Amino acid sequence: SNAIEIAYDPVERMLFPASIRENVNLYAREDGYGAEEIAGGLRQLLGGEYDAEEEIEDAGSRFSLGQIDTLCMLRTGASGRGLYLLDEPLAHADKRIFRLVWRGLMESDKTVIAVEHEFDEIGEEYDPCIVWVDQGRIKAVGAYRKLMAEDKSFRRWREAARAKQ
Repeated sequence: SNAIEIAYDPVERMLFPASIRENVNLYAREDGYGAEEIAGGLRQLLGGEYDAEEEIEDAGSRFSLGQIDTLCMLRTGASGRGLYLLDEPLAHADKRIFRLVWRGLMESDKTVIAVEHEFDEIGEEYDPCIVWVDQGRIKAVGAYRKLMAEDKSFRRWREAARAKQ
């Protein structure tokens, strides 16, 4: 079959009243990640100790928004799908987690389509194809470095965005 299986990580993230392991493995094929793998991933990404069998209550109210972003990205990774559609996947994560997760995504064999406003660091390091959409219209399509070098309006837009940070 030529069907493409998609993992979607919406901007409105949700954790369910189940264990951390069950939340991460929600869309996983077969067994997904084991409790130790999840705890190790969380330790690497977030620091501290996590019990993957801990129940999530109140939609994850004890977790920060960055931790919820990270758990949902682990869920996307556990899905094993070939195409990831991501909407601001790490909007609340700190820079270290942002870099680690994007490095993993860009070095994976997955196709990633992402809505991402903070993409200059990704662009400079990995030179992905960018589709610049402004007010519902495609303004430019191309490799990040080429757009920065050759498209004055794209470069000005990125420079203005950086100045706001």
